[in-house]
Amino acid sequence: MKYFFTALSTLLFFTSSLQAQQTYTVDTKNSTVYYKALADVFFFIDNSILSINQSVQGKIQVEDNRLINGEIIINIKDFDSQNGMRDDDVMSIVGYEINPNITFRIHNTEVIKGQLFLVGTLEVNSVIKTITVAVIKTYINDSITYEGKLKVKYIDFEIAPPTLGGFIKKAKESIEIGAKIRFVKTK
Repeated sequence: MKYFFTALSTLLFFTSSLQAQQTYTVDTKNSTVYYKALADVFFFIDNSILSINQSVQGKIQVEDNRLINGEIIINIKDFDSQNGMRDDDVMSIVGYEINPNITFRIHNTEVIKGQLFLVGTLEVNSVIKTITVAVIKTYINDSITYEGKLKVKYIDFEIAPPTLGGFIKKAKESIEIGAKIRFVKTK
């Protein structure tokens, strides 16, 4: 009888652990990644270049409403700056032929002074760097949304700052990458 209760308790423990961990996948219709670069173009100073990508894929593992790990994949080809020549140049600059994706692997989360951070690695141009990004988390019904942005230097990912046929006189040394990604619970 004692063996029966021990086995039942163990089974219930493992069952509750399995139920507590849940997979969420990216809701592609409600997720956006962008990059924003500043450059001096002709005589205009600090001209802003904005490119948006709504073809985001990925998933996260959540346990007890806490993100355990995850992966977000962004196809470089799907960035749209409303300028096809610039988009083609960006694909070339970030090594699309070698690695067509930007990948953010989330390893854990941290809360510092009340601010939530995602900690992981960012892979761009086949170069992987550890990053920490401040995010706002929204939990509604069976969805979780993370929104945040960070600045990265071109040189950190072995990327030469862009020049488009001499039109850009001087690109700034960093680029802003931001995202609003909604994850929905996988049934």
